[in-house]
Amino acid sequence: MRKNILIVIQILLVSCLWASGRGETHEFLRVVTTTSIISDVVSNIGGDRIDLKGLISPGQDPHSYEPAPRDIAEVEDADIIFVNGFDLEEGLLSIVETVNPGNVVEVSRQVNPLVSEAEEQDHSEEHHHESGDPHTWMSPLNVISWVDVITEALSNAEPLHSSYFHQNAEIYKKELLQLHEGIINSLEGIPLEERVLVTDHNLFGHFAREYHFRVIGTLLPGYSSSSESSARDTVRLLNLLNEQGVEAVFISESAGEAVKKLAATLSRESDHTIIVKELLTGSLRKSGQEGDSYIRFMEYNTKQIVSGLRP
Repeated sequence: MRKNILIVIQILLVSCLWASGRGETHEFLRVVTTTSIISDVVSNIGGDRIDLKGLISPGQDPHSYEPAPRDIAEVEDADIIFVNGFDLEEGLLSIVETVNPGNVVEVSRQVNPLVSEAEEQDHSEEHHHESGDPHTWMSPLNVISWVDVITEALSNAEPLHSSYFHQNAEIYKKELLQLHEGIINSLEGIPLEERVLVTDHNLFGHFAREYHFRVIGTLLPGYSSSSESSARDTVRLLNLLNEQGVEAVFISESAGEAVKKLAATLSRESDHTIIVKELLTGSLRKSGQEGDSYIRFMEYNTKQIVSGLRP
């Protein structure tokens, strides 16, 4: 895999040479973001003082995204590249760090990592940086820490607009706090013992920690939607659903057909009724649709979880 990435880099770097030598001047900071969620947060802070380009469009899965040549050109020419961190952007991060390593900023760098038991037992330096649940945006309080990181990076790159960035950041942080409080209020009707989640892959750890849920099982192992489940894993999960009396399974709206079929199989083969509810996970929806901003994304997911657990 790494060998293939290096080959792609060598080919794409040739097509990007024009970007380094074209000598254009830019009125605003050239900012590139990886996910649509990061794009939305950055736009709330940078406003009309930045030239923002998002690489991964709404509806695309960041785990499986692979950049086009023009995306690499955007990265090479950027003043700042905001990435999630925790190795979320599997098919992109190594290329970004090769093309423009000095301008990469991890928005999740101040978030306390969530690690599995297996990861806690692995203290090697090789895995220390990349370990942990990368889906940090599932907690609005984590995104408030994103705001601080983003504001600092924009202000350092463009000091003349620092007060503008900080003013926007304070307004947006208040909105995120209101979102957090709204989620708490929405979940009040669900007793703690019923706050149980089964998801397609391990992506709701930060949400669970923040709002006192337990993630008791996943359709796919690990933190990536590109992982695969064995028949033994499926039987084990079905037994768990039956033993716990789980009534809802939550899968990503962008999940592949194999995951959707697996969820349908679990629902069909269980000894009680299990509904399958779709959530927004790694991407916003397109503009004009419910979930087209980070705040509306979280409000939509909260509504889906409540309706799944309290039908």
